[in-house]
Amino acid sequence: MISIPLSDIPDPGAKAFVIENADGTLVSGFVVRIGPLIRAYVNSCPHTGAPLNWQEDRFLDYSKTDILCTMHGARFTPETGHCTMGPCKGKRLTPLPFEISNETILVQPLS
Repeated sequence: MISIPLSDIPDPGAKAFVIENADGTLVSGFVVRIGPLIRAYVNSCPHTGAPLNWQEDRFLDYSKTDILCTMHGARFTPETGHCTMGPCKGKRLTPLPFEISNETILVQPLS
């Protein structure tokens, strides 16, 4: 499990992290925050498997309403991770389980 203070994530914004799965593999992930909405996803585009961000913690488009894959311009809804535009349209990001406790986001690894 990894813990990220809510205050470390700008609103709107995102925070990248690396988490160890139960089998010992490391997975790159990120938490996105837009107003009251908070979600955690694996940092991998369903189109090519490439990381979504082009700079550390830069996952949102310029309007800060969609998650953007900077490799081919795919756009994902922050609420569901569903791709609405781009080469992976109809696919979705892999969600990571999380909970919020005492103003801290606790992200669980994939099982």
